[in-house]
Amino acid sequence: MKKSILTFVLMLTAIAVQAQDFTVNGLTYRVTNMDSVTVKSYNTAYGRDVSIPATVTYNQKTYKVTAIGDKAFNGIEITSVSIPSSVGYIGDQAFSWNDSLKTVILEDGDNPITLNDYSYRTFDNGGAKYTVYSGRNII
Repeated sequence: MKKSILTFVLMLTAIAVQAQDFTVNGLTYRVTNMDSVTVKSYNTAYGRDVSIPATVTYNQKTYKVTAIGDKAFNGIEITSVSIPSSVGYIGDQAFSWNDSLKTVILEDGDNPITLNDYSYRTFDNGGAKYTVYSGRNII
């Protein structure tokens, strides 16, 4: 019985950790598993040129940044974004409704990047007047 209760408590703890959000340098992240995070949103008070890091440290734990979530920068007037090679997924409408966005830079890397581009909405209604794709396959 004690073993069952302990297993249940550990499972609840794991679920709670995965749902955790935190903010570092204006970028809000969601923990997606024990080692990685997804960019959830951005606060332009930190600037309009965004450089997403490949890793982020929070509470003495370092996470790999692997995705940009749905609507993460939607309607947020940034002018440029640099996306590290660790990011392999960009969500639907991630950069929509952003007339100020001029440059998107994808760092070189071996892993391809997948756009959840339902009806071509990743950069819909403004956004990315100039796009630089540097050595990455886009799916």
